[in-house]
Amino acid sequence: MEKSDREGVPHAIDTNSVIRWLIIAIEYAIVLSLMLVAAIVLVRSLVNFLDDWNEFPQSVVSAIDGILVVIILLDIAHTVFGTSGRQSFRFDRSSSLEFWPVFETS
Repeated sequence: MEKSDREGVPHAIDTNSVIRWLIIAIEYAIVLSLMLVAAIVLVRSLVNFLDDWNEFPQSVVSAIDGILVVIILLDIAHTVFGTSGRQSFRFDRSSSLEFWPVFETS
């Protein structure tokens, strides 16, 4: 049996992989913070809507405004993931860094 060339070669971390993972971590942080803000706005809008029965027309307008803000925040989160190249995310088995993801450039 022949040994593969990769046995005995330590896994090295190159700069591109570190930067790529840093970008992915920043994207996740942005999306998580947007989702947190959207959840807070949605809960606050619902509570304000249910508390203000005396001023029903104003509470409806306020609730619609809150829902629209949530939709905008979720759309921004979707855009952050959509433009990051997630559709071409794969693992490159030809390099010495089998566990580091790379993006296809095609």
